[in-house]
Parts: sequence; structure tokens; C-alpha cells
Amino acid sequence: MRYSRYYAAATTNESGVLTHTVSNPNNINFGYLAKTHLEFRISANSQTLTAFTADIDADDVSALSLGNDYTLDLSHEFASTNNMNLTPTATYYLYVKRATPKLTHFVDFQGGAPLTEADLDNSNRYSLFREQEIEDDLSDTREDILAIPDQLSDDVSRLRTSFTTSLVGGQQLHDVTHNLGYHPVVQIFEGSTPGVQLDCEVTHVSTSVTRLTFSGSSPASATAEFR
Repeated sequence: MRYSRYYAAATTNESGVLTHTVSNPNNINFGYLAKTHLEFRISANSQTLTAFTADIDADDVSALSLGNDYTLDLSHEFASTNNMNLTPTATYYLYVKRATPKLTHFVDFQGGAPLTEADLDNSNRYSLFREQEIEDDLSDTREDILAIPDQLSDDVSRLRTSFTTSLVGGQQLHDVTHNLGYHPVVQIFEGSTPGVQLDCEVTHVSTSVTRLTFSGSSPASATAEFR
């Protein structure tokens, strides 16, 4: 559950205008103190939610500009403008995030001034919103930290992955196809089993093809070890 941010799907009308009523399904009391405290990001046309979520996590999607890219009325309805050039009758994903400024004294109580219910409510809402946003930030950070062991495990697995292949004797150039999915470290040995190491130019054509080029006379037989 996220208190201060959520994803939503919306479909543009025949004019290419996308509308969405701001309402967090994970927080029925979701609110905001000012329109400028909300951030909206939108997916590309036909982009999957999984791909859009990955782009959001990688911080690769810019926030939209209030007044230029979208409007937000008093009924909390987001509406895109023509500046966005969205495709008519197409479905997009929205990422809505509340970011209450942490350096702003939103309610400035003054000595002798009347104390209103709205002032008290907004003061309490400011504290509540900031706590929710901090908790969501910590949850996101925790997920990133928990993912580190899996990433390290993948890296270690790649380091431990290796295979050996025999090279046809007498050839100076060998294109070796493999399924390692990365640029491996290659060692070339003379003979059919690892022995004396030979000099060889290694060119990574792609993450699945590695080119081996011997300078001068190529060996009668050689073995290449990929790690």
C-alpha cells in the first residue's frame, strides 16, 4: 500500500483529452494542500503498466507541467491539454504522487489573529501528509535494498558461468556464439585442454558473439575459455 502515490489507467476521448479524478484507491482519505503539491507522470501510448512502472522506478519519466500539460479543477479532475498531443481513444497510465514541500510553513499562525477550523485542519493535514510521504519513501527504499542481494547473486552467477570450446586449427579468425548475455573474459590456450596461454585479439561483436583473431600464424589447435 502507498498512501501518497498510486497508478491509474485512463482513456482519452475522441479529441485526445485524458481526464482522471484524483482518488487514491489505497487511501480513501487521500488529499493535498495545494495543486502544486501533486505530481503527474504519464506513460507512452500502448506502453504496458510493467514497463511504465520500471521507467518510474528508474526516474526516466518527467513530471507534467501544471497549466501547460494539464489542468486540475476544484472537483479534483485532472485533464490533459492539447499540448500533450495524446492519441484519441487510447489508454494511458498515470502515476500520481503527492509531494508536500518540506521547507514550507504551510499554516503561519499569527499572534492575536482568529484561530479557524481550517487553519487547524490544514496544520494537521500538513503533518499527516508529510508522515505518509516519508513512510512511502522508506518503503520504496526498503524494496531497493532488499533487491540488492538478488542483483549481487546474478552478478556472482555471471562471474561463475564459464564454458570451454575448441577452435578449428589453422584459422586466424573465429566468431564464437554463446548465450552468456554479457561480454565475457576470454582466455586462449594452446592444444585441446587448457595449457599454455596464447595471445589473441578479443572483439565483442555483441553480448552473444565474441570474435577471436590470432595475429601471425594461428595455432594448430586451441581452446577458448569464456568466463
